[in-house]
Formats: sequence, structure tokens, C-alpha cells
Amino acid sequence: MFTNISESRRYENTAELRGSAALFDAAHAVATGELSHFRRAIPRLKTYSKDQAAFTCAGMAVMLTYMHTPFTAGTLRSVLVGAHVCSDGRAGAMIAGMRRSGDLYPSPNSKAKGRAVELAVGKDLEQYLCARMRVEIEAMAQMSPIARASLPLLDSDPQIISRAIVHVGSQLFAALEHFGANSNVINFFAQRDFGILLLAEIRLGSRTSPQGEPFAFSLSHAAKRLGISRSHVRKLVSDAQDAGFVEWRPTERLMRLHKHFINALLDHHAIRFELLAEALAQDARLANERLTA
Repeated sequence: MFTNISESRRYENTAELRGSAALFDAAHAVATGELSHFRRAIPRLKTYSKDQAAFTCAGMAVMLTYMHTPFTAGTLRSVLVGAHVCSDGRAGAMIAGMRRSGDLYPSPNSKAKGRAVELAVGKDLEQYLCARMRVEIEAMAQMSPIARASLPLLDSDPQIISRAIVHVGSQLFAALEHFGANSNVINFFAQRDFGILLLAEIRLGSRTSPQGEPFAFSLSHAAKRLGISRSHVRKLVSDAQDAGFVEWRPTERLMRLHKHFINALLDHHAIRFELLAEALAQDARLANERLTA
């Protein structure tokens, strides 16, 4: 399905992909990778996984770097606000925090100073986000020949990942806009502290229940894996139930995902995998052109 981008119709493919058992398995592989990636990270970088707005801010900074587009704090702030990631005040606070931690620093090539100084991305943050993208490529390899062919090349050609970050990052917001309500499901978790990581925990728990059957879910187990309080997990699950995404039976320690919630998750992964397939297919074409030139 992902072997030739000329045959891919990005939005029309999602219904077909959603019905694929391979997509369900790949989505769970992403969840496993996300949680493993989070637990291995140094404490400072974990902030970017527990807070989706901070993760998006970091991703945009890395994307602009790979696009060779000079940016200032004001530029990055405008991009975040324009993409409706967060408020102007929140964007400014995140960028200031990244500068204090050294994840953003004045570029040695910048001729300006003060507010107009151009920024560069710290190496730790860059490597963290590249490793996160690698998680998706490895998961996608379960269902995509082009991803499987790319895996052995990732270490020898790190630009495969950098080009994937640029392509997915530059296209994702427009792609998710296409799905309206489904993107709102993801945003619901993204706007809550540790929400995306809890979403990964829920995806892992539901692995044996692809049609929305009840599955075992422990608040204590999720809290321990995420390194947060049980009460915070309970609040996130309760909010998800109030929003109509899940049914939580605390006395039985069972959870059930509503069908529209499952479809939204699979649509989200289908779109990300489509975009990633486009990037990897373009790399494969370029490599073939170099060989035949």
C-alpha cells in the first residue's frame, strides 16, 4: 500500500488503512516505542513528551533548522500561535524555558543580538526528536516495504530522518484539519499534562480489543509506568470518560473504548504513516536517481 507514492491518495486511503489489522499492530508498536523513548530520556527532555505543546514547539524548531530557515524567538512564537498550538503567552514562556535549559541558544551565525538574535537547537533535543521519529519508522516497517527498506539505512544516512521530520511536520496540521472532529480527539489528550503518554498506555492496553471490547486497565500500573500520581491518571481517565471517549469501570478495573475514539486514533496514525511514506518514498527515488545517474 505504501510502496509507490504516485498510487497513494492521502486522504482517501484512511478508511482502507483503518480496517487493516496491520495498522492496528503498527499503532500499538508506536505506543510501545513512545513509552520506551520517554522512560530512557534524561529528565530535562521528558518535558517534551509529557507536554504536547512543548513537543510541537521543539519539533517546529528542529524542522526550521533542517529547512535551513533562520528563526528567532519571535518567529517561532508566531508559528506556534498561527498553527493554534497554544496562546502567545504560553509560546513565549516555552521558548524562554528552552533558552534557559540550553535546548535553544543563540546561533553562532547570527549577526543580530537581543530579540532579533537567530536561534539554534541544542544537540540533545535534536537527537531526542530524531529518535522519536525513528520509533514511527520502525513501527511502520511492520506494514510498509518502503519503511522496511529504509531501516538499515537510518544509521548511515541520518538525513533520512531529518527529511522525514520536515515533510511530516510541514504537512501534518493541514492533514489533520481534513479530519476535523477526529483531530479533536487527539487534541483532547494533547492539551493535558501527560495526556499523550496516557493515550499510549490506553492504546497498549486495548491491543487485544480492536473492536472496542472491555480490557484490563490499572490506574496504579499506568501511574507507575509514567512516573506520575495515581490521582492524576484517575483525573485524565475521568475526563476522557466525561468527554465520551472511553467507558471506565473502576471497580472491575476494565476500560472500553468507544468506536469513534478508536477510529480517530487509527485515522491519526494512518495520516502520519501516509506522510512518512511520502518522505521515505521520495528518499528512495532520490537514492535510485543517484545510482542510475
